[in-house]
Amino acid sequence: MKLPDLCAQLQADPEGIPWSEKVAAVASLTEGLGWRDKLPKQSAAALTLLAEDAKWEVRKAVADILHLVPDPHFEGLAASLSQDSHHFVRAAAQKALERRSKAQAAPKRRGRGLSKAEREFGRIAKSHGEEIATTVRDQAIRLFEGLVGASVHELTAILSALRGNMDSLAAEVVRGNPEAAVTRYVPRLKDTLLFMEHLLEDMRSYTEFPQIAKHTEVLADMVADAVAMVLADFVGRQVCTKQIALRVEVPSDLVLPAARKPFILALRNLIKNAHEAILEDPERCGKGNVCIQAWREGDHLEIRITDDGMGLDSNELDQVRKFIPGKSSKSNGTGFGLPIAQRYVSFHQGTLNLESTDGLGTTVIVRLPAEAQE
Repeated sequence: MKLPDLCAQLQADPEGIPWSEKVAAVASLTEGLGWRDKLPKQSAAALTLLAEDAKWEVRKAVADILHLVPDPHFEGLAASLSQDSHHFVRAAAQKALERRSKAQAAPKRRGRGLSKAEREFGRIAKSHGEEIATTVRDQAIRLFEGLVGASVHELTAILSALRGNMDSLAAEVVRGNPEAAVTRYVPRLKDTLLFMEHLLEDMRSYTEFPQIAKHTEVLADMVADAVAMVLADFVGRQVCTKQIALRVEVPSDLVLPAARKPFILALRNLIKNAHEAILEDPERCGKGNVCIQAWREGDHLEIRITDDGMGLDSNELDQVRKFIPGKSSKSNGTGFGLPIAQRYVSFHQGTLNLESTDGLGTTVIVRLPAEAQE
């Protein structure tokens, strides 16, 4: 349905359009738009009407794309949908508001980060001389170039896969096989887009070093949350982990000063890596063991996450221990999981080390300051 016809029918008889068609119309109204772009007058009018639709599914569709709506029309829609009578609509609107807030705040954070780096280079020059400061700057630039290069390489591969599948889908449709094309290529497109989403989220997490207050947290609770996140992720991707025996040996009395969310994310990445080391080993057919242990040694806690998966040879282990993001030995890895974990552990004044044997498995060792005992 053309836009003028859609607007006219929404104004005359909104119930005359099936709600599924309205949901599809919402996506088309903001296709290709960013939050800085100008929304055509008719599109804005249609979105306003759809945001007031009787079906909550239609209102939720508008809430889902709220972060893409340009500024002149954003505030009114946000105010309406954030107070919607349906929980799913309010939740979708809140999520869209958070995404928009992050997108708008990112340039400011980058500016602050660059200013801080320049001040640090100046401090190094003052304390150790211009030559040392120049060497440090050059090394930082090389690391940055490596990170950007690896990320661009990964994104280029993703876009090539998307383009190839889109071309194949279009060719099948032209040949008169639309159903077969959808069955074969749409799942591939969804998987590729999901991987891109994960990659971009990991890149964002790596660049946003946490600046969060620490509180006394129970380690066993955070491990349980991290395990739940990992298993939920595998279920969402329809990956079966039933043949992986997971053993958790974390005493309930272990506590530590931690920023809860970043620390759980670090644990999640490490536990997920342990599972994937088994799932991606063709000789194990998805069968294996993962063990999470923790204990206190003096004023430190030690956490060990052990798997009997594919393991790493000495050269791979040397590369992994550098914690350089963007390089992954796994077919579905973004290359950011372990570097993110290492950064977040460092934020907690801890250390992360790996021991691995090719074909036998890997152990990740995390040492952290414990909460002072009374």
